[in-house]
Amino acid sequence: MTLGIGTSPALSAGFASPDRETSTFSPPAQSLLVAAIVGFDAVDEEDFDELPQNTGTALEWSRRASDDPDPGVPATIRFYTAPNVSAQTNITVSARLSNGEGMLKVWMVTEAALSAPVGATGAGTTSGNNVTPGVYTSTVAGSRGFIAAYDENNRGVPTSTDAAEGYGGGTFVCGLVAAKAANTPGAGTGVTFNLDAAGSGGGSWLWVAIEVLPRLDPSRPIRVMQVGQAVKRGTIW
Repeated sequence: MTLGIGTSPALSAGFASPDRETSTFSPPAQSLLVAAIVGFDAVDEEDFDELPQNTGTALEWSRRASDDPDPGVPATIRFYTAPNVSAQTNITVSARLSNGEGMLKVWMVTEAALSAPVGATGAGTTSGNNVTPGVYTSTVAGSRGFIAAYDENNRGVPTSTDAAEGYGGGTFVCGLVAAKAANTPGAGTGVTFNLDAAGSGGGSWLWVAIEVLPRLDPSRPIRVMQVGQAVKRGTIW
């Protein structure tokens, strides 16, 4: 089976209550939820570093990457994953941002590894209006890349040539989230994402990216011939 992205809720973004919440969606059994959170924390940094929450059967969310590698330090961009073992219907995912402004995106990924779903990660800064930074090198064939980024120059809704959703026009945050349209062909593939700031005056990008790994197929059984076993001529083992 091939890793893919199923029907996922649209980006939740804006400046309102402390919580960002997705619309309802229905993840199937053995799927992986990948959440990207981008926000500006101006009031209480402890609130900003809370794990995502979901309705329905509670899932175990794990922080996978951020623009600050210390799990105890609040970060502006964070990625989380949660394995969804049993099918659920019409659930939502929410994230708390202390001043309410930011973005929450959840992708529902099928045929992904569940116990250790993330391979390579990358985080960095890139200057320029329309840039395509290299974000990581793939570790396996068939993986998929995801990115969350924001433009510190706050110049409006950014776009991308990748499958992206953007937000802009708020007080602090202009950014986007994106997934690659296809899986990587092999290990050692350099993965890039396009980041295009609004207008032409130049962007100042902060970004975090992750590689989501495919589920491994069960190993094919090995047929062992016993010593002394007759071999029929012409048989291929």
